Amino acid sequence: MSKGRSTEPPVIPPPPFPWLAVIIALLVGSAGWELACRLSGRSEAWDSAAYWRLAYPLFGVAVLVLAFFWPRSRWLTWAALALGQALVMFAKNPGGSLLPLGVIVMLVMCAPLMIAGRLGARLHAWRRGR
Repeated sequence: MSKGRSTEPPVIPPPPFPWLAVIIALLVGSAGWELACRLSGRSEAWDSAAYWRLAYPLFGVAVLVLAFFWPRSRWLTWAALALGQALVMFAKNPGGSLLPLGVIVMLVMCAPLMIAGRLGARLHAWRRGR
């Protein structure tokens, strides 16, 4: 056996509490929605350029990172991220008659984030050598 360094990547232990990924995604979604609203002065973030230039890319990075550390929760993270946005949207306008439609549109808009989740999970598998 040689005394040289191993060429194998270090083993990444699974993080505790898989539900923590969902909570983080909820917080990132709600904070991103609120940040875009405040930066643009609009009541709905998706009407602003700040949402598409700042918040949405942040959501993609968040889902990728969360799926890397919690690969089994990758589909939950994008749904939780959309739910976090919807909760803030509802809190700002609780009497909105189009709220159910808004939640559906939010899920559809966040669906491309599943690609980031899948990429994060694949990076995790690649790092572990599978």
